Amino acid sequence: MMRDFVSSDNFYNNLPRDKKAFTKLTELDLDGYDLTSLPECIAKYTKLTKLSLKNNRLTSLPDWIGLLTNLTELDLRYNQFTSLPKSIANLANLEKINPLYEPTTKIGNRYSKQVSAKM
Repeated sequence: MMRDFVSSDNFYNNLPRDKKAFTKLTELDLDGYDLTSLPECIAKYTKLTKLSLKNNRLTSLPDWIGLLTNLTELDLRYNQFTSLPKSIANLANLEKINPLYEPTTKIGNRYSKQVSAKM
């Protein structure tokens, strides 16, 4: 049973893409790959509870991030975010997000209040 997936050097080719992976994958670690965007297939991993995107070159997240409603942890440290999508407010189960915000990051008012309440 596939529960976690830690990526290898060529993660795009190694990301699980079959239906079993979409329904079973709970943790995904994409740290340190100089990503500037996320592959859309990740939107299908609806069972994800932990997503780590540390040490990349992301400046924003796609709107579909809000579809990952089972996320409890989202690690965004060491990126170059200038904004986060409003759809991130759909992540009602989110208990931990790193960082909560960066001084240069714009976050919608609704989400800012939700995050502040969880501090």
